[in-house]
Amino acid sequence: MAELVREDAVADLTAAAVLNCGQMVLVPDGRVGIVQNMRPVAIGEIATVRFRGIIKAPAGANGTAGATVAAHIVNQNIVATGAAGSTDIGRLLYTVLSGAEAQVDMNP
Repeated sequence: MAELVREDAVADLTAAAVLNCGQMVLVPDGRVGIVQNMRPVAIGEIATVRFRGIIKAPAGANGTAGATVAAHIVNQNIVATGAAGSTDIGRLLYTVLSGAEAQVDMNP
């Protein structure tokens, strides 16, 4: 018989650097997630990372609703898919201008 061991929308991540609530990170399987811990996570501690849902993050580029977009982990913003240093995160829900808040359906 199968056993549900974890909700499909969260993962535990051992911090390799200090992580803060709301920070975009990569989980081990390559998806982008958002740190959920309410206090900073020290190196070696476990961070809870949510990798499904709708997020709001700064747009680092203009984007069109429905387009696949990426997260730039270093800059902590949303950019066009294929941009240098970025990882696909999901679909943009609304057209957005660079510098505004982008809303993205993460890993649909």
